[in-house]
Amino acid sequence: MKILSRVAGLVVISVFAFTCLPALAAASGMAHAGSIDIQGGWVRATPNGARTGAAYLTIDNQGGAEDRLTGGTTTAASTMQIHEMKVENGVMSMREVTGGLALPAHAKTELKPGGYHIMLIGLAKPIAAGDDVVLTLHFAKAGDVTMQLPAKDASAMQTMGGAMHMGGAK
Repeated sequence: MKILSRVAGLVVISVFAFTCLPALAAASGMAHAGSIDIQGGWVRATPNGARTGAAYLTIDNQGGAEDRLTGGTTTAASTMQIHEMKVENGVMSMREVTGGLALPAHAKTELKPGGYHIMLIGLAKPIAAGDDVVLTLHFAKAGDVTMQLPAKDASAMQTMGGAMHMGGAK
């Protein structure tokens, strides 16, 4: 009887681990697809009237081959694009990454303020701190992964990925 009780307990734990833990991870800004692990995901809260927003995360390609983040979808906005922000010769520019973002084998790629990020264009409504935003990311090899990212206020930019400087302001 003790053995059956232990086996039943292990079965319950196994079922929980394989069914509930992935959902909990996706709800906390983490996800997994193929050889891709995604961590630290968050969305920046937006002011009222904003038409665009941004999402940030770290993608760890643990596989032996390059993959590519090719885009995604969300109900929070009409369009979702991968963008790069950079400063050249003192001029800040932002542009869409055409053809997708290369994810080298055995490497982490950070999407963070002031660099690569996910643009949410045509927001359905403002994103408030504490909201959860569901994104589905499309990878060339790993396939699609849906995850839920928490929205954080602008101060999260200091603690979650560095400061973004615009026009000399901090």
